Amino acid sequence: MERILVNNLKRTKVWIVSELFYPDQASTGYIMTNIAEALAQDHEVHVICGPAGYDKLNDGNATLDFHFKIHRIGTLNLNKNHLITRIVRLFILSLGMFFRGLIWVGKNDTVFIVTNPAFVIPFYSIITWIKGNRLLILVHDVFPENLIPAKIIRSNKNLGYRFIKQIFDWSYRQASTLIVLGSDMLEILSAKTNDKVPIKVIENWANVDAIAPTHFKENELIIRYGLDDKIVFCFAGNLGRMQGLERLLQIIKKIDNPLVHFLFIGDGALLTTLRAEVTNQQLTNVTFAGAMCRDDQNVFLNACHFGLVTLAPDLYGLGVPSKSYNILAASKPILFIGNKQTEISKMVRTHDCGYTFDEWEVDSLVDFFNRLDSKVLIEAERKGAKGRELVMTRYAKDKILDRFKNLMND
Repeated sequence: MERILVNNLKRTKVWIVSELFYPDQASTGYIMTNIAEALAQDHEVHVICGPAGYDKLNDGNATLDFHFKIHRIGTLNLNKNHLITRIVRLFILSLGMFFRGLIWVGKNDTVFIVTNPAFVIPFYSIITWIKGNRLLILVHDVFPENLIPAKIIRSNKNLGYRFIKQIFDWSYRQASTLIVLGSDMLEILSAKTNDKVPIKVIENWANVDAIAPTHFKENELIIRYGLDDKIVFCFAGNLGRMQGLERLLQIIKKIDNPLVHFLFIGDGALLTTLRAEVTNQQLTNVTFAGAMCRDDQNVFLNACHFGLVTLAPDLYGLGVPSKSYNILAASKPILFIGNKQTEISKMVRTHDCGYTFDEWEVDSLVDFFNRLDSKVLIEAERKGAKGRELVMTRYAKDKILDRFKNLMND
């Protein structure tokens, strides 16, 4: 699908490179589409991306009045939830993106890449090294460091890991600017680049126009699953290796408060494993509602009293869950479980908009769940209201996109 920019003479040409793009509504696709639309107001924007269809819930028939041109790169149709086939698929896609960029990108152009797929980082760093163009890297995940908490690589002493890390550290140093999602990620990238590359913090945003609090008992998911008399915690997003969800299930097993219920919305590599564990343990306080599209966000984000945000151990500075801001937009307090020094945990504590626990604070977590009753919900509502106010003033979509536009125009 292509839409051609009109009236673009004498404007800087910007190449946006991302695996996912509209109509795919998975987090990266949604974010990069909105950034492209914002940048196209001032620049000639071209998008190099993968084929549509990654997200089964995308609206394949929808159209936008794009003011940029989309160049889609084909790849093998392999299982994205299987590790080996996913790597093969992404490498082939990245190779296609590399050759297109090698041909099309000019020395006066700006390239804006996101770290998905990770292979584009060294590929487009090579292009910059050859052509001397401006390169901006939006860091959503820090590769290859994130392979260790994901348990794909066991140790940072692994020779293969150390070789890959050298390649990626060099690649990050070729950037004109790195864009990170929080102060913890800034610390990690500063070390990777030896402070040789300017780093800007631009957090993810909340869509405060599309997401707003609604009445709990009137929510269609709450009615469908008969949860109107429960205290509901909702995890919405990728059920993958980086979220520490297997550890969360071990905590859920220990809860004996009949009011507490967990609602999981999404798909991912661990869905089958999590379902099997819930069945084997005969857990009646867990419901899997399946994947839902982004247009239904206001429904599933309001199908709870608390929004769950979890990260695997040792994920400090390696990723920031973008869903956190939309949870707050729905006026729901966040329950964060993970390293308490990470960006979202610090935000929650600084602005009193939820609760935070380290992943190893099992006894404290179980006690927290067991003490929950209707009285605690009054405090939760107060924290949720603070979160809504926070995103309205600091993390609203238009405010964050303006920061990208200003950075591009610097």
